Formats: sequence, C-alpha cells, structure tokens
Amino acid sequence: MRTNELKPCPFCGGDDVEFVPLYNNDCDKVGGKIRCNCCLSTFVHPEANDDDELVEYWNRRPEDAGD
Repeated sequence: MRTNELKPCPFCGGDDVEFVPLYNNDCDKVGGKIRCNCCLSTFVHPEANDDDELVEYWNRRPEDAGD
C-alpha cells in the first residue's frame, strides 16, 4: 500500500494524514479510511475497491481532473 504517498489534507492543508484500516466485529479487515489529524476530517469513498484505490481518490485534486 502506498500510504506514505498521501497528499496533504485538501480541507486544511495539514500534512499529518494517515490511512486507518477498518475491521468488523470478527477482526476481519473490511476497508479503510483516511484521517487528517490536524482538522480531524475523515475520508472514505464508496467506490474504492482496495486501500491503494482509496489513496488514489484521496490524492485526486480538481487540477488533476483532466488527467
């Protein structure tokens, strides 16, 4: 997983962001979220199929829309 490649928070500009795995009651990993520890924003994306894709959605910015 490329969690070390997370861009700064698009909401506050803070660079203290991290990937947080999510588990169900049986301790099975069921997904993840990205959290900014500066403004406490939390990001999940319903179309992300895996952790790398979630990071890609987080890193996408409006100026990247034409790519």
